[in-house]
Amino acid sequence: MSDFQTISVLSSLVWGRMRQSRSLTAMLKIATGLLVVAGLLTLMADNFWLADLAANLRFQLVMAGSVGLAAAVLLKHRVLAAVQLLLLMFHGSWFLHPVECAPHAVGPADVTVTTINVYRMNLQYDRISSALRKQSADVIAVLEICDALLDHLRKELAGSHPYVLARPQNDGNFGIAIFSAFPLDNAEIFSLSGSSPSLTASVCIRERSCRVIATHPMSPMNSRNFDSRNRHLRQLGERIQTWRDSEPLVAMVLMGDLNLTPWSPHFAAFQQASGLVRTSGPFDVKATWYAGPSFIFGLTIDHCLVTPEFFCVTHTVGSDVGSDHRPVTVGLMLDTEITEQMQEFVHRSMSLTVRPCQQDEVPQS
Repeated sequence: MSDFQTISVLSSLVWGRMRQSRSLTAMLKIATGLLVVAGLLTLMADNFWLADLAANLRFQLVMAGSVGLAAAVLLKHRVLAAVQLLLLMFHGSWFLHPVECAPHAVGPADVTVTTINVYRMNLQYDRISSALRKQSADVIAVLEICDALLDHLRKELAGSHPYVLARPQNDGNFGIAIFSAFPLDNAEIFSLSGSSPSLTASVCIRERSCRVIATHPMSPMNSRNFDSRNRHLRQLGERIQTWRDSEPLVAMVLMGDLNLTPWSPHFAAFQQASGLVRTSGPFDVKATWYAGPSFIFGLTIDHCLVTPEFFCVTHTVGSDVGSDHRPVTVGLMLDTEITEQMQEFVHRSMSLTVRPCQQDEVPQS
């Protein structure tokens, strides 16, 4: 090969790599621009449903930003690398300063609860009942339940969970039921702002009353449902706080498909209104929806939240049961020290009496 031919081949290779590099850089610029738009969009998540969807995808935005940062470093593009790093810092702050979570403890659980959205069109009833028996939970919240599945679970769980509170739906996605190994007292079915039904009942745990709540607000896939979900959570938070004020010795457990992740500002707003804390760890991003072979694009939208006197012993996401959701099972332990302090405080408050004024203590006008 002549020198001219050698130079020609090398030039072709260099030019080809330059064109490839320019093409990759152009693609990275477009991807970075889209991530910037998505990041800015999350700033409007309080009021705009598309922005809230972007905020719920914050974990996916972090993964995409990590890939973008690595690509920018490999391409030696400092500006794009700096932008990607800033985006990672912005989204990462939601994980570095997570929502409030229940402390974890080691030991036997005082109560175990499971929440599962079975998906109304899922006809694999035996698979559902088998999974619920395997979870060995004391209290189970079943969402999107219809009459046929309710009858099936009543039969299959009759020996272990004979106490049932249910409002099934055959023509909608908001049937709901509670199956309990403990007697259900003060059972109530209520709706919030004309939204889907929610359930509440009291069970006895270690001689202490515990209010269990099951709920399933609308999916915020349009502006109307976004407003409905937010009203549902806002009114539920207010109701829970009212219950806590009137029943200071009653512990509370909330279960359900809340249709939002902890990365949405509406999740933090609900926690602040209700006083409940998340049971999974602050960095737990395991998806509960969409149940598929990979959770890369899944979301953490099925939750269990509790009052602060609970420790979380275990928190697991179950296997596929034929639904687009996966069951969430949580083992809880009551903090006996907080319980005793609360009991003492209430007893002292109830025993306080106002000493009547003596005649000589009546102020003179």
